[in-house]
Amino acid sequence: MNPITVLLGIAAIAYGLYTAWARRARPAQFGKLEPMKSFWGEGGGQLIHVIAYTIVPIVVGIVLLLSGLMGAALF
Repeated sequence: MNPITVLLGIAAIAYGLYTAWARRARPAQFGKLEPMKSFWGEGGGQLIHVIAYTIVPIVVGIVLLLSGLMGAALF
């Protein structure tokens, strides 16, 4: 087990979950969301924002967590 990789995985998952929660609770907190919506449209900007700031960190976090538990080292 590599504790640094595991901790980075947990942090990435926590960040993704936080952005999912904050998007519903405090949408004004996201400064990049409105420019994305104005550039790509309401649906496109929201979709890109969800993918980039929620889904990708959670997936990367899961991969890092599992890799770290199997002994792989990120650094």
